[in-house]
Amino acid sequence: MMPIFLISALVTGMVFLFLSSTKAIEHTVHLASRLNISPFLIGFVMVSVGTDLPEVANSIMSCLAGHGDINVGDSIGSVLAQTTLVLGLIPIFAKGFKVDRREMIILGIFEVLSLALLLSILQIGLTQLTALLLLVTWPLSIFLIRRLNPERDATKEYVWRLSKYTIYFHLIAATIAFAGVALGSFVVIQSVIMLSIEIGVPEYLISFFIIGLGTSLPELGVTVEGVRKGHTQLVLGNIAGSCVFDSLVAVSMGPLLFPSLVSEGVALGTGLYTLFAIAVVFLTLSLRRKLDKRAGLLFVILYILSFSLLFIG
Repeated sequence: MMPIFLISALVTGMVFLFLSSTKAIEHTVHLASRLNISPFLIGFVMVSVGTDLPEVANSIMSCLAGHGDINVGDSIGSVLAQTTLVLGLIPIFAKGFKVDRREMIILGIFEVLSLALLLSILQIGLTQLTALLLLVTWPLSIFLIRRLNPERDATKEYVWRLSKYTIYFHLIAATIAFAGVALGSFVVIQSVIMLSIEIGVPEYLISFFIIGLGTSLPELGVTVEGVRKGHTQLVLGNIAGSCVFDSLVAVSMGPLLFPSLVSEGVALGTGLYTLFAIAVVFLTLSLRRKLDKRAGLLFVILYILSFSLLFIG
């Protein structure tokens, strides 16, 4: 009886999550247009923070309970799932689109550097001090991205019907929608965790492969809806921003508030594979200058191949 209840809760949470994601993308695009800010920057900062609320909540709760491995596994697993699986499913569920080579190189470099910094700090120890270092690196990355990748004219590329509502309405509505995303994700994550416990999976593997996938569902909902509406810059900003946010902010929030131990070397293998996957994804996009079904299939395969790590060591 319990598995049936958990599966029902999982399905309900996913439906609620995608409905909330639809409203989140709608109001953030309106907000971007009203504020005359590029959808890429809105996606990189505002949308990525909203869709990463589950990772932040999981980081704090897992460290509060003294399970630092869950926090690290969730963050790195989310980076892998978002960069490979979420990007790969876009041309399958929505449609492909062209990308800018320079932009892909810049985003790839920032994702690699952010994750490499996290892996380096894990070798030293994820303490309050090193967590603070990760946290303060995030606004620096935003500043550098804006300098290296100037904003485009949103009014030319993104056509959206004129809204009769004010900025404050869209801001409040977007906040409520993001809260719905977080709530839906919370239900999904908890359902997956409880189902996984019954089959006896180690904490780090649960967090990397299952919770990391579950907390990436908001990005999938937002990106698919965004591409369908033609907001590719917001989509790219969301995915890149989410990965950088996971590597620098989400993983550091728990240890900053509630210091907890992380098993030595636990994230090395999965972290190095994630770095490799990021490099392949952005190298492919920069060379081909488009995200189509062929590229999407390659990215999905990269994600599936990560499961081979279960049989190594």
